[in-house]
Amino acid sequence: MISVLADREIELTLLDELARAAGNRDGSLVVVSGAIGVGKTALLAGVASRAHPSAVVLDATGSIVERLFPFGVIRQLCEPVVAGLDDTERAQVDEGLTEFARPLLSGEDLFGVAVDARAPVMQQVMHGVRHLLNVYGANRQVLVFVDDVQWADLESLRCLGYLASRLAGTSVLMVVTLREGSPEGDNQGVRDLLACAGRVLRLGPLSATGIRSMVRQQFGVSGSDQFVNVCHEVSGGNPMVLRAVLDELAAVRRCPVDDSAEWVRDCRPALLRDRLVARLRAQPDSALEFLRALSCLGPGAEPEILARLAGLDELGYAEVARALSDQGFLLTDRTPAFVHPVMREAVDWLTSPTQVERLHTAAAAWLHAAGHPVEHVADHLLAVPSQQAMWAVDVLREAAEGAVRRGDVDAATRYLRRTLLDTAPDSVSRADLLLDLAAVEHTVDVSAATRHVLEAVSLSRGVAGQAAALVRLSPAALGLSSPPVLNTLNQVAAAFGESGGLPGPDRELALRLEARVLAGSQEIDSAVRRLRGADHDELLESPGGRELLGVTLELAAVSAAIPAAEVRRLGHRLLDREPATSGPHGIASMVLCALSLAESSAPVESWLDAAVGHGDPVARAAADASRTLLRAGAGRVDDDIELVAERLVTADGWFSAMSVAGMLRTVIALELYGRGRVRRETETDVAHPLTARIAQLCTDRAEHPIVAALLRAVAASRACGAGEPRQALEHVLDCGRQLDRAGWCNPALVPWRSGAALLLHQLGETDEALELVSTEHELAVGWGSAASVGRALAVRGALTSGTAGVRLLRDAVDVLAESSNELERARAHLVLGTRLADDDRGEADIHLRLGRELREEDPADRLVGYELRVVIGTTGTDDQSRKLTAAERRVVTMVVDGLTNQAIADELGVSRRAVEKHLTNVYTKLDVTGRAELKATQTADATR
Repeated sequence: MISVLADREIELTLLDELARAAGNRDGSLVVVSGAIGVGKTALLAGVASRAHPSAVVLDATGSIVERLFPFGVIRQLCEPVVAGLDDTERAQVDEGLTEFARPLLSGEDLFGVAVDARAPVMQQVMHGVRHLLNVYGANRQVLVFVDDVQWADLESLRCLGYLASRLAGTSVLMVVTLREGSPEGDNQGVRDLLACAGRVLRLGPLSATGIRSMVRQQFGVSGSDQFVNVCHEVSGGNPMVLRAVLDELAAVRRCPVDDSAEWVRDCRPALLRDRLVARLRAQPDSALEFLRALSCLGPGAEPEILARLAGLDELGYAEVARALSDQGFLLTDRTPAFVHPVMREAVDWLTSPTQVERLHTAAAAWLHAAGHPVEHVADHLLAVPSQQAMWAVDVLREAAEGAVRRGDVDAATRYLRRTLLDTAPDSVSRADLLLDLAAVEHTVDVSAATRHVLEAVSLSRGVAGQAAALVRLSPAALGLSSPPVLNTLNQVAAAFGESGGLPGPDRELALRLEARVLAGSQEIDSAVRRLRGADHDELLESPGGRELLGVTLELAAVSAAIPAAEVRRLGHRLLDREPATSGPHGIASMVLCALSLAESSAPVESWLDAAVGHGDPVARAAADASRTLLRAGAGRVDDDIELVAERLVTADGWFSAMSVAGMLRTVIALELYGRGRVRRETETDVAHPLTARIAQLCTDRAEHPIVAALLRAVAASRACGAGEPRQALEHVLDCGRQLDRAGWCNPALVPWRSGAALLLHQLGETDEALELVSTEHELAVGWGSAASVGRALAVRGALTSGTAGVRLLRDAVDVLAESSNELERARAHLVLGTRLADDDRGEADIHLRLGRELREEDPADRLVGYELRVVIGTTGTDDQSRKLTAAERRVVTMVVDGLTNQAIADELGVSRRAVEKHLTNVYTKLDVTGRAELKATQTADATR
């Protein structure tokens, strides 16, 4: 327990002087007042600890639960006195006590004594108490302390007032504490006592110096300036709040440094909440209703609405607000606010669910009637589980529209889900609401959107209504849909008819249905036939036609049914016609995946930038996912894209924007790069975090062949990292079988054959390895992607000994010269340079230099890749592995600029944990102990 006497030197000095005066028979009464937790009790303890050794301290505490026990506080004071009397003093006391005061000495009850100070019996009791203290204080100084006097029983208050008015000429110093503004203190007994006070000390909040002193008492150090400032801000200078926060900080073994400042802001001490709950129970109903209304309305509540919700008139509102502020529960600079967030938790603890619903219902009605923004009204309706009138549905729909415009998809989803409580389960209006909800949900919760579309289909009238409902589903998400969804889709599409014989709007609807049927079935042959037989120019003119082309183009690309050059040509035409304002949520993601396989990323990047410029946070997440796919596929998994990938690990909204092919492509690209990373010995999870996230999202669809292939690819990556090539080989081969079964034969999507070949070579089975990689080379040539052909040639060359292997490696370098995949080009140069090192050092150095120049920030060991290092025998690490990455350098710059971890996370759009991970890597690489040393080191380097 730390002391809270910081900033109380003036009060302590004054009380010391008054205690010395009482020792010279100049007794007096001092009242110490202040808000809850301001340190009144601690001040009494401080005075007692500094008292003269010969002084006797008599203390008592008022208690709300003992207010009905007459003379309870007086007994607390007198019983130690009676027990400490010697024989002479006892005889003196006996002589001066009347019959009615003798129970004070015997411990008998004094119930039934009239409180009226003029009553003879009460007069005798009060005189007896004074006589007892006079005898006891004749030979010693007496300090009488009464804490929380507002809760003393009425009989004790009468006695204390009687004593306080007769302290002159005695050696008794009486100090009582009073909570300012407490309704219990508004009685005649307390007023009479206060009228006798010689001094009234009002304790205020602690200064920054006082805060620093308490921090030093707790931790032995003063704490950083930022930490102290945040403590001052959060606690408002209240010692009780500050002590609770510092105790929590010490319990979790954190230090008073800058990194702990955000933790202080987020801290919600349970012990502080419990103490506030106990104090709030003593408040009158009007005060509790005021606090509940404030908790309901939140910060910035308008006084008029707050008063109406609390059931108070203007005068009652002012009185309650002032009393709560005086007691330290509220801040009332402009509008009422809780002194600390845990105060709101304490109020909510004392509020029943029925009261919560009543308050939010009334708040919504009054705010709506007063013309407040619909979002404010809707937020209250969200807390009301009971059915409301139709005006509530209109408010919620309008609020959802506004949230969509702001890009707040989560809020829009919550508003629309709430509208369903106010509509009949079989109404047509419910179908409209379900479709609105699905249109929003599909970017954050595909399964929920699908369920709501199917429910809307069941409520829709006619095939046209059902078709209009089904096209709300994103084609990209249908590849993993359940059989009931696909069956419904097929049935409605069959009933609606083919697009060829339908007029304008109906034809458009038929095209969109057809695109979804193909996306859901993943039938390669049907998609390729439709793509080859379609009039591309005609389909490009309508959104439905572009959706159909996008679906069929991706399926043709993953199967390598048409050449990469044709994919690039049609993909670019599609993006040219697809407005950037449509965002990367829908068909664009499938086109982006196809273009990624065909090595065409540059024009796509500009399209994504435009899409995000017109989009929302969900569009940004979807664009991040697509950008990760594109850059990873082009071998450019640099540190910036690593930050994007980290953002996606915890983000929502991107999953439904990627088709199953896009997810598989991203996983493979990241894992091909990730397995080549230089890792520390302590790293055990070899899968990329985004890979793990995608695998987690796909777990409930493990029976799908492409998902099964994805999970096998992740398992193979982990097995490689664990040094288990045989197990990794089994996973790779299983991945390949799943892909072949689905007809996904494009080696640019998953180069599983070359991966298996490298593992087979490790296990001594080189003939089988060469056979596999030769097959991949043939497939790559048919597809026509330089990166795929070059990778297959590089692996064949690495596995082939002698001049034949060197020739294959030279061919790989030549082919990859036409590729945009910097990673594969760099690897080919490095492998060739390593192979030539013993025969032609000059040429070897040229290739090694070219490989490193292509990827300046990456250590050579990282570029070559784990499997190729095994083949060419260079498994050591590079000294450059200790260099800071671009992401780490950005974090260091922000630390030096004084940003907190949370501020850095907000700036980069990643989690605070990701920032802490980067800093840990920085500390290890630079051999520094923490932020302070890092700042000093970087500052010194800058001056040099």
